[in-house]
Amino acid sequence: MRKKITMPGVFMYDGNDDNLFQNYAAVAQRLTVYTVKDYVDILEYFVERWNVEKLTGLSGEGRRAQEYVCGLGQRLRKMEERAQEKAMEAASTIPFSWIFGREVKI
Repeated sequence: MRKKITMPGVFMYDGNDDNLFQNYAAVAQRLTVYTVKDYVDILEYFVERWNVEKLTGLSGEGRRAQEYVCGLGQRLRKMEERAQEKAMEAASTIPFSWIFGREVKI
């Protein structure tokens, strides 16, 4: 869990843009199509649904993993807030080849 989660879309390539997925994800985040908040909401839903914080009888490694997973939502929300602030400051546009080179604000 502590390793970076890699989305399959990072391998998207349109023949022009080496950062296609990152740019697409930035647009989706800005438009609130699918955001870090959505991801965190899903994570927190399952942590609560599966009663992860109430699990007992875990090994030392299991308790550390439990603490990590139970605190992950809060850490990600803080990261999202900082990312949103940074995105607002650094707004720019980039062309997307699959919409005929139209410039889109990221």
